[in-house]
Amino acid sequence: MNCRFRKIRLKLYDILGKEVVTLVNESKQMGKSKFLFNGNNFPSGIYFYSLFLNENLIDTKKMLLIK
Repeated sequence: MNCRFRKIRLKLYDILGKEVVTLVNESKQMGKSKFLFNGNNFPSGIYFYSLFLNENLIDTKKMLLIK
């Protein structure tokens, strides 16, 4: 793999920790990236999203979805 590219995965989990969807699963160039999330198909509630870089967990954050 070229050192200028990294495999990015962004996963969404429900409040019970069950994986709901993988939002991103692709190789991206190093640097900043933006990802749009459309929550129309999800009920309001608390979710967690986790960012993985080259299969390593980088961080997990909480998200409140209000409709």
